[in-house]
Amino acid sequence: MRSSICLPIAILWAFAATACSILPASGPTVAEVENTSKSDPSQGFVVVDIDAAVASAVSQVRQDGFGGNFKSNAPAANLRIAVGDVMQITIIEAGSGLFRQGDSSATLGSQSVGAQSTSLQPVTVARDGYINVPFAGRIRVAGQTPDYVRVEIERLLADKAVGLQAEVTVVSDGANSATVAGEVNHAAVFPLSLNGNKLLDLIAAAGGARYPAYEINVHLTRSGRSATASLQNIVDNPSENIYIQPRDSIYLSRDPRTFTAFGATTKVGRYPFDTERLNLAEAVAEAGGFVDAAADPSGAFLFRFESPQFVASIRPDLAGKLEARVPVVYRLNLRVGNGYFLAQSFPMRDKDVILLANADGAQLLKFFVLLRGATGAFHDVGLGYLGFSSAGAKQVPAAITGTP
Repeated sequence: MRSSICLPIAILWAFAATACSILPASGPTVAEVENTSKSDPSQGFVVVDIDAAVASAVSQVRQDGFGGNFKSNAPAANLRIAVGDVMQITIIEAGSGLFRQGDSSATLGSQSVGAQSTSLQPVTVARDGYINVPFAGRIRVAGQTPDYVRVEIERLLADKAVGLQAEVTVVSDGANSATVAGEVNHAAVFPLSLNGNKLLDLIAAAGGARYPAYEINVHLTRSGRSATASLQNIVDNPSENIYIQPRDSIYLSRDPRTFTAFGATTKVGRYPFDTERLNLAEAVAEAGGFVDAAADPSGAFLFRFESPQFVASIRPDLAGKLEARVPVVYRLNLRVGNGYFLAQSFPMRDKDVILLANADGAQLLKFFVLLRGATGAFHDVGLGYLGFSSAGAKQVPAAITGTP
């Protein structure tokens, strides 16, 4: 008798196990994710369990910046006069001299000394790199500093005037300038100062970014090379706030950071970062958390590409076996209390993918729900065919009684 009962149950269980694999699902189970890779990168990805050491290592990873493309510790540019610059030259003479357009007096001790100051007409550096100074002739200034030009003018006029001194300034410096454009409030070409201008100095001069720093990327082009860094990364790391060089081009673009949530969550979708820093616990909560009837809290997965150097630091056994970009699946067990502390210390990054795994029993439960619906339908059809109402009363078919 027992065998006659157990056999149908065994057959039903085997059928259920087979049917579960073909039923629709919102995502894989923990076992399905782990069995795909077996922690072998040649199979597609590496599975890493999140513990305190892994969370700390991930938190310390620095984002890409300008250090690999431009020297972050390079000093300010030694600005030089260039073709097209407009220069202002002022000559100061003791007593009457070559230039008589204005008089002034200077005091030395208790004596008043007559002096004459003359501002020459602004002069533009010609294409050949020369300017013309009255009584001094043509002077090559391109590639020189204003101080060099001052000394040269004083030398050439020393035997023609008494106590002559010169002042040289660049009033319009088209060559020693940088361009700031994109998502700033006042895009413009900005002249560089002799003291040097850092990247954030010019962004501030342009009125600042129009959006939060964590949504802005800064593209810097210099001498045919380009690099990109997050504005937030530049703000957080002073070494990324590099000195600007003449003819640099700075462009700010908006690129809101997002993450995507799949699986047994109440709200599958793409979510923006609404704060400067977002951790895994906040991201799971933003996606609505686990679905009680379907999710396995021990299987919170995060999919991300990492560098081979970083993966080798947390998985030494994989050193030398990794490609340029390593797909990594981080697994966190939120069935235990410590998992929530780890989730708080695990930072999210742009374009991360979260998967909340289905529970193993979810598919089996779904199968029995479908089976109950099917058997209920057959049961109702059978009763109707035999002439029974849903209340269980016998109804005589009309074909037998002959009544309409």
